[in-house]
Amino acid sequence: MITCLNDQFHAKRLSLRFTMSCFQLHVKYVSGTIPSTIFNISSLRVIDLTFNLIFGSLPKNMCDHLPKLEFFSIYSNHFSGEIPSELYKCRELQSLYLSDNTLTGVIPEEIGYLSGLKVLNLAGNMLSGLQSQVHSVFQFFL
Repeated sequence: MITCLNDQFHAKRLSLRFTMSCFQLHVKYVSGTIPSTIFNISSLRVIDLTFNLIFGSLPKNMCDHLPKLEFFSIYSNHFSGEIPSELYKCRELQSLYLSDNTLTGVIPEEIGYLSGLKVLNLAGNMLSGLQSQVHSVFQFFL
């Protein structure tokens, strides 16, 4: 289990020259979109943006540079669009919280390729398909 130390992140601009394992803005009521540079920090193991006012869609290539990502949460924000089928590239992912947004479309079957996934929370979205198949594979919340 990864523990992030406090939520002390006092940078105006994110520098990619340092090693960072946790990016946590939990319950900060941050608004706007996620800077694309977040998805280029290959050392990240945790991205926790729970309970904010962030909007936009998840980039299709979000996992291209996140080989160590174990925990991803955008729970209770304002994300829209589809769940990227390329999430399977985050091979170390164990917990995926996408609940309480306005995500639409079909749940990508590629999520089934995440062999280490233990928690999948998709509740509170407008998703369709694969629910019965996903239910038999994961402990999750729909």
